[in-house]
Amino acid sequence: MVDLYKNIYMKSAKWTTISGIILCLPCCLLPILGITVGGAAVGSFLGHLEKLGIALLVLSPLMFAFRYFRKRKACNTCGNHCNCKGTTQTAQN
Repeated sequence: MVDLYKNIYMKSAKWTTISGIILCLPCCLLPILGITVGGAAVGSFLGHLEKLGIALLVLSPLMFAFRYFRKRKACNTCGNHCNCKGTTQTAQN
């Protein structure tokens, strides 16, 4: 009779331990999973931003050069003493 209770107690302890591990596993793995999936999502997002950064890195000097030469061309065609700048003239009385 003692062996029967001991056997039932051992089975009960074994199933309690296994169920405790199974119930604890998601709770303990959830932060690790969140960090891993979150890190992968951030890495993927930054990978897309890297492509945008490369495009902007190429586009920025082109836009700067376009603006610089356009401004230089406007200064060369328009002299300092012309009336095209829209200055107000005061009456000289």
